[in-house]
Amino acid sequence: MNSLSTKIVGTAPLAIIGQNGSGKTTLVKLLNGLLRPNQGKVLIEGVDVASQTVAEWSKKVGYVFQHPEDQLFLETVEKEIRFGPEKIGMAPKAIDLAVEKSLALTGLSQERQTHPFELSPTAKKFCGIAAVLAMDPAIYIFDEPTMGQDARGKDRLAQLIATLHEQGKLVIMISHDIPFVIQTVKRVMVLVKGRLLLEGGVAYVFSKEGLLEQAQIRLPEVSLMGKKAGLTKTYLRVGDLLAQIELAQASRDDARKGW
Repeated sequence: MNSLSTKIVGTAPLAIIGQNGSGKTTLVKLLNGLLRPNQGKVLIEGVDVASQTVAEWSKKVGYVFQHPEDQLFLETVEKEIRFGPEKIGMAPKAIDLAVEKSLALTGLSQERQTHPFELSPTAKKFCGIAAVLAMDPAIYIFDEPTMGQDARGKDRLAQLIATLHEQGKLVIMISHDIPFVIQTVKRVMVLVKGRLLLEGGVAYVFSKEGLLEQAQIRLPEVSLMGKKAGLTKTYLRVGDLLAQIELAQASRDDARKGW
């Protein structure tokens, strides 16, 4: 990965986007020590990530793998969720509470005795999320969380991200799902070949059409519809676009009437 210098401040949900090979997964694996930088430093709250083990950082930074099969390995959903809290030394009563809370948040309460590999793709993904939720880290990294998710799963995931934000947790998401990114996060980073091309609020980033083209990122359909309608502003939500079109039509009607 090329030299990348940036600072993540606050807990507003963040998405990292870019084409395959842009360095997204490499970047987030540096945040919990799964990878080590060849040069420079990665600091979390002033602490060099390289100064602690991956196991130590797992208490602070929870990583949900892109493919659940790379993460899940025990016989039941409940055992998967208990494993992390037990390894980091949580008290038994705290573990029981964490398990129940994680099952409820991920909609898996009825699947606690199911083998994870017998779950649907959506539920399997949430099992991996629940296993990290139970450890209650301050930072959550979701690698392509909408992959394999149906509409209901995406809605649950969006609500979960909002809940974690309300709890003061930082969610960092890698995603190619641009509509979901727009729906759920406040900030976006765009990577190209290991370098930071663009970062900022959602509206700002998606207004930079030329830079996004460099990253081979296509604007969402609602934005393209607005451009075809002759609107200069980039609209990211259908409701906002329709309201602007109706306003423009009303103005034209008034002009024809001579008002």
